[in-house]
Amino acid sequence: YGCYRWIDGPVINCRPIFFDRSNHNLNIDFRNMHISSSVDNKILIGNQNQLAVFLVTFDELVEIGELLWTTRLDGNLVSAKLSGDGQAIVYVLEGEGSEND
Repeated sequence: YGCYRWIDGPVINCRPIFFDRSNHNLNIDFRNMHISSSVDNKILIGNQNQLAVFLVTFDELVEIGELLWTTRLDGNLVSAKLSGDGQAIVYVLEGEGSEND
C-alpha cells in the first residue's frame, strides 16, 4: 500500500445532518458515501439523497468542522464532487442520463 502519515485534524460529525427525522434513524449508507474537498478547506459529503458542505479549519482551537450548507435532492446520488476552488458542486442522480427518461 505505501507509507502514510496520519496527523490530528478537525472532525466532521455527519450524524445530525444525515439523521432521518421521519423514523428517527441514522440514515447513512457507508457503502455509497461521496467525499470531495477544495483548496479553500471546504468538504462536500454526499449520502443517498443529501449533500452537506463543511468548512474545516486547521486550527488547534477548532475541533469540529462548521456546517455551511445542506440540502436534500430529488433522487439518490451516484456521484458528487466539489470544485477545486470550492465554488461549484456537480452531482449525478440515479436514473439521470438513461435512455428510459
